Amino acid sequence: MKRLFTLAAATALAAASLSAQAQAPITIDGQITATERVAAGYTLVGTYTGTRGFSPSATNQAGLLALYAAADANNVYFFLTGTLQNDGTPATLSNSFQIIVDRPGVAGVPVGTRVPKPAAAVAPAVNTSFQNFGPFLDLPADMGFAIKGNGVAAQYQVDGIVYTGGATPSASAAVLSGATGVAATGAVASVTGQTGAFTVFNGAQVAYRTSANLNANPGFASNGVTPPANGLEVAVSRASIGLPAAGGALQVFAL
Repeated sequence: MKRLFTLAAATALAAASLSAQAQAPITIDGQITATERVAAGYTLVGTYTGTRGFSPSATNQAGLLALYAAADANNVYFFLTGTLQNDGTPATLSNSFQIIVDRPGVAGVPVGTRVPKPAAAVAPAVNTSFQNFGPFLDLPADMGFAIKGNGVAAQYQVDGIVYTGGATPSASAAVLSGATGVAATGAVASVTGQTGAFTVFNGAQVAYRTSANLNANPGFASNGVTPPANGLEVAVSRASIGLPAAGGALQVFAL
């Protein structure tokens, strides 16, 4: 059974949080460190303290720990600490992490309306983690990132989804160019060459660092609050998503 672990990052990232503030070096490598978790770097947005685990929990415990955010004049950064289920012979990643974003001034799917599923019959949407994603969300939604295993040991793909609002909301999803077959070791995938609605993802960098299970994640004992911790790290280009070099406000939701 697929479980959904939600981290309502509640949470609007205030304008001050998205000013050109990140002076600490942030390295996109799927691990948050003490040097990145400082006043001028990653800020803790929210933590997840609910029940986790997949049977048998001794080997398959998986889920979320915490969400962080940072910003500078060029990028907005998100770090989702946690571990995807990692099992089988050879061990492959299953389940997915998703970060849904609401941008200022963009008409997405409003609260109270179920987000539409992308057209299942249209490749490559059928192959993304958003294929059957159609919940009611606690925030408006206009775009999102996700990672999921691609069926190869220690590899994953990066998926993107874009929502349009209006009387009949719609969704388009795809496996992002330059972000397939990525090693789950903190290797960086750089998203380029997207066209149409997916240009919002151009310039993004994504890295995920796996652990044998959530218990083995170095951030597990502190619920991901005290670095180091492994997980999903994303840098999003301000220019691509239409944010100015300073200021702006985003709402985010992780699951």
